[in-house]
Formats: sequence, C-alpha cells, structure tokens
Amino acid sequence: MKKKNYILGLDVGNTNTIICIFKRDDSYDIIKHQRLETKIYYEDLESIVLSFLKKHNLSSEMFQALIYSSVVPDFNKKILKLSKHYFTQTEFKLIAVSHDMGLPLSFRYPKPSDIGADRLVNACAAVKIYGGDLIVVDMGTASTFCVIHSEGLHLGGCIAPGINIAMKSLFENTAQLPTVKFSYPQSGIIGKSTETALQAGFFYSCIGSFQSILTKIKEENPKRNYKIIATGGHVEYINKHSPKLFDIVDPLLTLKGLKCIYEHLS
Repeated sequence: MKKKNYILGLDVGNTNTIICIFKRDDSYDIIKHQRLETKIYYEDLESIVLSFLKKHNLSSEMFQALIYSSVVPDFNKKILKLSKHYFTQTEFKLIAVSHDMGLPLSFRYPKPSDIGADRLVNACAAVKIYGGDLIVVDMGTASTFCVIHSEGLHLGGCIAPGINIAMKSLFENTAQLPTVKFSYPQSGIIGKSTETALQAGFFYSCIGSFQSILTKIKEENPKRNYKIIATGGHVEYINKHSPKLFDIVDPLLTLKGLKCIYEHLS
C-alpha cells in the first residue's frame, strides 16, 4: 500500500485559484503549486487536478486529505464532487476552512462567520510563522488588511478594491483612456503621455492608499509594534519598487496557511 504522505490544498479566490501539494511534516514548504483563473478550474476542476497530480507522478492513494479555503460558494460543490469521485479511500478527509473549526485564533468580531476563508488562512499562517502583532495584507481581487495581535486575537480589518478591479473599472467607464499594464512609472509621478500618466496614477495611488491605511491602523493601537506581512498578486513587484512599505513579503502565505491549519487540526 502506498504511504499517504501528502495533502492536497486548494485556495479558491474570485479571480484565481491555486492548487498545491505539501507533505505531512512540520515544515511550511509547498512542494508544488499551480495558479489558474478560477473560471478555468470551475469549468474542469477534476481534469485539471488529475493532470496536475499525474504530472508530478502522484496518485490519489498517496493523499491523506484535501483542505481548501473558498470565497466562491458555487465552487464548493465542485470540490466535493472531486473528492467523492477520485479520493475514494475511506480514511480520506475533506476539510473546508471556516471560523468555527478550532483555528488557533480568537475573534473580537461580532460575526466571525463574515470573515472570508482566505483571510482566516492568511491570519493563521502569519501567527504561526511570524508571530507578534501583525497586519496581514493580501492583494487579490480585493485588497484586504487584517489586524491580529500577538495573543492570536483577530480584531478585524478593512477591505479595499484590488488594483486590477480599480483599473478595469476606469477603462470600462471611459471612452478615450487606453488600457495599460500596472507597472512602475519610469517617467516618475509626472507622466509625459496618457499611458505614463495612467501608470503613475495607478502605481502611486496604490502605494499612497496602502500607506494611509497602514498608518491609520497603527494609530489605533500606538503601543503595538506591528509587523506588516504582505501576500497576493503584484506584491513582489510593489515591494521591489517600494521596499519600505512591507516588513515581510510572502507570496505563498495563503498556501502555507492551509498547511498550518491542517497540522493544527491533526
């Protein structure tokens, strides 16, 4: 019998979904991962997952569990179907991340059920791996900011439009502005063309809004020494051009959080 040494993880977001594989051990290493648009996974989840496992010479018998975080309720039925059709061993576990599953967090939040699974996973990873007083920033379809104190207390946070959503909204609601890629404006803050003016506006409004939100959060609890942990799309690019904005950049924080939660529950 093949040893069940592996765990499959799925992070289902509004825009992108990531599948990952990790081992049952004490590390936070993600062995393999693959990011695709959520709509592509939704159309053919089972085939994509099976192809991914086959590519890495893995079969269903080698997996102990599938743990997933999802902010797309309709997707959850697809995951349940995948589990029933492919991972048929009786001891296999299907685990959906939720606030009431015994996470290593407590909440100062009237309705913790309102907190998205992605934010819960990020919080667990940040607490376990980095510790201390934390502000966790996730740059996804929405930009989220979660405040967690050193005792594992999740205070809440704020949610702002994501970069891609903001850019798409402007382009779709103007007749003459061209579509541009989010990038550092080589011409500086004063653009010399419509394209560079747009790049400057998007880049510096993003940096400015992040700085403002982070500053206001810190002002709420001035005696706390917050570490700012950042993950999500564009985060490495922004950190490259504005390295003082975040203390730690961890692009795989959400996937590591899935592993942290699985190990905590095991």
